[in-house]
Amino acid sequence: MGYKSSYDIERKTALQVIKSRLNELDNKSLAYILEEFKESYFRNYFVVDSFSDENEDTQIKSIEEF
Repeated sequence: MGYKSSYDIERKTALQVIKSRLNELDNKSLAYILEEFKESYFRNYFVVDSFSDENEDTQIKSIEEF
């Protein structure tokens, strides 16, 4: 038996919790979340606070580019 308890949570409540906590996440946690999307099958992410001028080929600057 594990040390964690399991809980059921409705989808709408789960989304509310996630949305309410997004601004608290560090960049590494945000990168892990991005990797869960189907578009990310062959991608890794490094979330940065701002872009440098280098490596513009690998920068995602809009939702459309994701």
